[in-house]
Amino acid sequence: MKRRIIALFVVIGLFAAAMPAAAAGLPGEGYAWPTFREIVQTFVLMKGLDITKPKVADEYGRITYCELYRRNYSNDFLWKKIRDEIVSRALKKKEYFRVRYQAVATFKLGRYDFKTHYFPFSHLQAFENVGYINLYTPSGGTSFCDSGPDPIFSAYGMMKLDTPLTIEGFSISEKKVQKLMVRMQEAGNKDRKIYARIRVVVTGAEKGIGMSAGNSVQFVLDGYVTSVDFFLDPKLTEPIGHMPLAVNGGI
Repeated sequence: MKRRIIALFVVIGLFAAAMPAAAAGLPGEGYAWPTFREIVQTFVLMKGLDITKPKVADEYGRITYCELYRRNYSNDFLWKKIRDEIVSRALKKKEYFRVRYQAVATFKLGRYDFKTHYFPFSHLQAFENVGYINLYTPSGGTSFCDSGPDPIFSAYGMMKLDTPLTIEGFSISEKKVQKLMVRMQEAGNKDRKIYARIRVVVTGAEKGIGMSAGNSVQFVLDGYVTSVDFFLDPKLTEPIGHMPLAVNGGI
């Protein structure tokens, strides 16, 4: 029994050691599309929920250490040892968590202004002083670690922006507009859709869970926008412009 416990701790240690711990500054990681697992880690380790509560720790362990959970949750003694180690690592900030995320928004182009060389978005599509952006939306019927939908974290992940975001369009030369129109025609893009990649940095988490949405709930991270780049295609492989931002998301 003693050897098995030691072996389980070794597994946790090796798994966690393979991931960089978040430092006081920004971890040396790139921006990523939010996954359920990572956004839960960020929310909990930014103290959005109290991981010292057994129910929270159990669900956090189920999501982040599924194999250990699957093998050992039925054994109260072994799982308590594993849970205590997970909680200890989280409180000491030895647990990995991501702070750089990116999201995508779709816009429709208005009519190009040849005097100002500016391409506005359709009035109904533009962002004006937006205070929240959606980071994660759960897919229907999603299950985690063979246990069905999560009772705590099956939620919409939102970011509350430190500075409200306005996206009304972008500057672009006539020469580039001419090429853009050709590319849209060739792609059959009659709706004149383009896609904005919004990159953000997480600075904290709203305490607890709130902002109910239907039968689910939203958990909210705090942060700021670092860049907004525009693309012709939904896979974000054909850049067409960007919107300059000041420090910490200021326009």
